[in-house]
Amino acid sequence: MTGWGRVGEWFAVNLWGVQPGILTTANGASASYVPIGITAVSKEIADFFEDKMFAHGHTFEATLYRYRQYPQLLKNIKEWLT
Repeated sequence: MTGWGRVGEWFAVNLWGVQPGILTTANGASASYVPIGITAVSKEIADFFEDKMFAHGHTFEATLYRYRQYPQLLKNIKEWLT
């Protein structure tokens, strides 16, 4: 439980001043109301795959209704952290 504001920052890694190349998170992104998985990568990694095929799939991909809640969720977390 080290992400989504639970430690006073967006993610615990922010407490150490480290910027990871890859960050993964799952149910905490929705407070476990909706199953979701997220993988975020740095611009350097994203740029590497710009012209290369990266075949992958996430367990909960292509279910857009799950994402409708995120603008409000992120707004709530921002308010809580400030």
